Amino acid sequence: PLLAALIWLVFRRGMSPEEGSHTSLLLAGSTELEKVTGKYYSVGRQVRSSRNSLDRAAAQRLWDLSEQLTGLR
Repeated sequence: PLLAALIWLVFRRGMSPEEGSHTSLLLAGSTELEKVTGKYYSVGRQVRSSRNSLDRAAAQRLWDLSEQLTGLR
């Protein structure tokens, strides 16, 4: 509930560039996370990726469409 409330507050009022870059900077500078790969982070902490992001068929359709729209295929 606390994380949900925080996320609601952040997106309700928007984020400054500094706030928006916080997670990226945290991950880029963290020696504890140097070898962590394949994880999803939001608002400075690891969170579960959405069900849609794990849909391999949807990912392939998106890849194919991207190739078509960019002229790579």
